[in-house]
Amino acid sequence: MSTLSLRERSLALAPLVLALTYALAPPPPARAINPFAESRLDAEDRYALTGDVVSRLDAGSYVYFEIRDARGAHHWVATLAVTAPEHARHVAATILGRAHAFHSARLDRRFETLLFGIVTQERAHAP
Repeated sequence: MSTLSLRERSLALAPLVLALTYALAPPPPARAINPFAESRLDAEDRYALTGDVVSRLDAGSYVYFEIRDARGAHHWVATLAVTAPEHARHVAATILGRAHAFHSARLDRRFETLLFGIVTQERAHAP
């Protein structure tokens, strides 16, 4: 009867130990959904939007602007809080994404259409 060395026994058992470790390990945590990435527009579909700020909702790392464009239509645009203009009355937004029936958990609010983009302060144009 041949005896295996400790090294040989370890090498023989390694695949079994690895398989059991993998099988018994908890599943990895679910990845957080990035709304910007989930709703991004292709480069050719991106566009600019300008208008007056009707309302602003601060929600953690995002700011939601309700913008009234020159035709009087209202648009909700979400942007990153760190880049959002503080006291803007007139803004320009580069729209990078669009989501339909979007629910903000932090605001506990549903937006029929929510645009995602970069919002900057702009001087109001003369009428």
